[in-house]
Amino acid sequence: MANPIFNEKFLSNQTTQNNSYETMTINGVVGKTLLLLFILLLTAFTLITSKASVFNTFLYDQQMFLISNTQLIIAVISQLIIGIIIVYKPTTAPILSIVYTVIQGIVLATISYALNLQYDGIVATAVLSTLVVLFTMLVLYRFRIIRVTDTLRSIIVSATFSLVLLYAGVFIASFFNVDLKWFYGSGAISIFISIVAIVIASFNLLLDFDFIEKGENQQLPKYMEWYASFGLIVTIIWLYLEILRLLSKRR
Repeated sequence: MANPIFNEKFLSNQTTQNNSYETMTINGVVGKTLLLLFILLLTAFTLITSKASVFNTFLYDQQMFLISNTQLIIAVISQLIIGIIIVYKPTTAPILSIVYTVIQGIVLATISYALNLQYDGIVATAVLSTLVVLFTMLVLYRFRIIRVTDTLRSIIVSATFSLVLLYAGVFIASFFNVDLKWFYGSGAISIFISIVAIVIASFNLLLDFDFIEKGENQQLPKYMEWYASFGLIVTIIWLYLEILRLLSKRR
């Protein structure tokens, strides 16, 4: 959910810092995004097929792989730190975006493997659904069916931050034995929240596409391709997890 930092001030700051000859291109972003996706899938596939020792630490009841609270907190904190560093120092994106992707590969492999054991075929459905949403939003943006105006950007950013605050509140409340069935369960409210989250994540893709296009037009430095790819990967992973969560609730 790094999209809110893709604003005009940020673009202008990076443009003024561009002293390199090579500049950001859409093709460059596409290539780097595909590379990060390959690293993500390779990491997840390697852990699942080899059952490496680090992956076996998640072994629990009937060969289901679950993340404990401690491990989840470590993963979230490490990803948050890496994300903050990339945001405030985009020149680190070529290295840290890869590190971030590897960590996400471990987490996604764990969650996906566990849920697929419980609900056979759910991962394939989530992956396909994510690709369909990604392609749909790309078409809507490419043909200007939906235009990223300042008003739309403000709405998307506000909705994203509101969702982040909700998730943060739920996360904190979980430490105080608060009944959170309305959020984690399969009731109408929980499903509605998941649907809203999927819609918000989908519209965040528009902000990614808009940033990439403006980055090329404003001739941002070459390393910004990694930065843009990182933002797009974050959104895609977020979208996938929300779809996966919704499907698990429906099951």
